[in-house]
Formats: sequence, structure tokens, C-alpha cells
Amino acid sequence: MSILLKPDDAGRTLSEEEISNQVVTLFLAGVETIASASGWALCVLALRPEIQQRLHHEIDTVLQGKLVEMEDLPKLPYTKGVILESLRMYPPGWLLTRMTTADVRLGDFDIPANTAIIYSPFLLGNQSGAFDEPDAFEPDRWGTQTLRLNAGSFVPFGDGPRKCIGDTFSMVEMAVMLTAIIARWRIEPRGTVLRPLERMSLLLTPRGLKVSLSARQPATEK
Repeated sequence: MSILLKPDDAGRTLSEEEISNQVVTLFLAGVETIASASGWALCVLALRPEIQQRLHHEIDTVLQGKLVEMEDLPKLPYTKGVILESLRMYPPGWLLTRMTTADVRLGDFDIPANTAIIYSPFLLGNQSGAFDEPDAFEPDRWGTQTLRLNAGSFVPFGDGPRKCIGDTFSMVEMAVMLTAIIARWRIEPRGTVLRPLERMSLLLTPRGLKVSLSARQPATEK
């Protein structure tokens, strides 16, 4: 809000209507999408206890029982890897559109200007041409080693000039949520079966998936 209210370098400010529109966008676009991405991550953690154990260790070691702060985020690479891997395999916005602004050739196809293009971050993120073992949930693929990505293969927030303006905000929001939950709870499956496209909808949202939570103490509190 402070950024929205602050004048730019030329002294111009947003109108009350523009500020209101931006706030509504943040609430609408930054709630269900984040909940969906975090929900998928929690379901995967329930099914992969070895990943969850590594996450517990990293969070306990770095945060020492406190809530995450901005300066902590660079110290949580495995947590970031879990979030990125969840977005790769289960992007909430699984089907996106763009409009061509000029005639363009894509592969063997000539596409005229003003043509609606539909593409799927879900299909792109789960293709073997861009990722090794795309069906495997591997947070380490986002580690310090060089990750060779084909251009446009990882686009949960879109790409280019029309990329989601809230991409960084969303990553921070998911990190805050995930670390707060994992620090104090152990996630266990209860008949959890991941079928991402079993039910078609606007968002790729986990539905009917059951997990249970059991309380745990961060390492510093034991």
C-alpha cells in the first residue's frame, strides 16, 4: 500500500479508483492461486516424508523457532526448491492466453496479428524435453547447480512483458506460509492420490485430497 500511495519520480500519484483496483487485484489474484500452489506442495510433502524431513531440518536450522523474515529467505534454498517444483508440476494457472501483436512464425505455422494463443504452463512444465524426469518431484533440481531450461518452459507466472506482476510477492507469500506450517506440523497422507487434471476448472486446484496434521516442536523448542 505504501508503494501504491507514494508519488512517482515525476510527482504523479494514482487516483483513488486506480488504488482500489490494484488492491482488489491483489486480493483476487493472490489468494486462491497461492492457496492452490501451497496445497499441492503440502500434499506432495505428505506423500514424500524424506522431502518433508529435509524441509523440517532446513527450517529448524535457519529459523530457530521464529517466523521467517525477508533476510531469512536466501538461507532457505530447499524451501524455495519445494515451492518452485510445486509450481512446475502443479501451476494454479494451468491454461493461459496471449494475443499476437504482429504476424509471427511459430515452428511450421504462420500466425497473423490479433490471434488468440492458448498455452499451458502445466504441459510445458511437465515435458521431458525441458526437464529431466519431469514426473519426479525433485526440489534439488532448483539448487545451486546450473538448471538448463528451454526458453519458456517454466512459466507458472507467464513470461515477457505480460508476466504476472505479483510473481515475487507470491513466492514470498508461499515461503511464509509453508515455513510457518512445516515448522510446527508434520503432514501425513490420508488416502491422498494426486490427480491434477481429474476435474477441469479455471485453476489447477487440489480437490478432495486428505492429509492429517500432527503437532511438532521446532528443534530449538525441544
